[in-house]
Amino acid sequence: MGFKVFVEPGLEADDVVGALATSSARQGMLVTIASSDKDFQQLLGPLIRIAKPAKKTIGVQNGQVAIYTESDFREEFQDAVTPLQFKDVLALAGDSSDNVPGVSAAAMPVKGVGIKTAIQLISLYGTLENVISHASELTWLAVLQIKRKNVRETLQTEEGIASARLSKQLVDIQTDLAAPSLATSMSDLEIPSAQQMLQGAYEPWLQLELKSLITQLKDKVSLFRAG
Repeated sequence: MGFKVFVEPGLEADDVVGALATSSARQGMLVTIASSDKDFQQLLGPLIRIAKPAKKTIGVQNGQVAIYTESDFREEFQDAVTPLQFKDVLALAGDSSDNVPGVSAAAMPVKGVGIKTAIQLISLYGTLENVISHASELTWLAVLQIKRKNVRETLQTEEGIASARLSKQLVDIQTDLAAPSLATSMSDLEIPSAQQMLQGAYEPWLQLELKSLITQLKDKVSLFRAG
């Protein structure tokens, strides 16, 4: 459909997206990452934003997309953590939708490390490693009012620490990739015209007998031309 496609064997797709997003932002481009994955929130910045499904509220229809910016992130989490620290938050809280375990240990399953608790801990200690090193402190209970002491106990076990560190590895997006295939210019990343999209999609969609989609795409092109 006219969109630039990047493929690099051996690299995670998230890392490729992260590398291209940060590189493009450094060149002054406004970057929009289309994804519902929470991992990408660590990349938010003045020129990097996320397009994701809008929250279901009154008046919002299925399929609507919302733009989520760095300002939205700071407002949502009340400036308690920065976007870059969000990977440490997910390392503690986990993300069931992406198979990220967070802090867990078979001997003492932890149910108390939710997003709010994880944000409190990262806000207080800064990083996952600092949380681990302070896991024995009573301030966990006194300052943060965490009622389940097994949160603290689990992060003092080898299994709990390993689970948290593995979780951070899973959500940490690498942006400093040096793969030659990712070298690109701003012109390569321009959104194709409606006509280019139609031309690129028509033959494969026709072969797949996606006639209703072709009709919809033609209608869209007509609207672009009319505008």
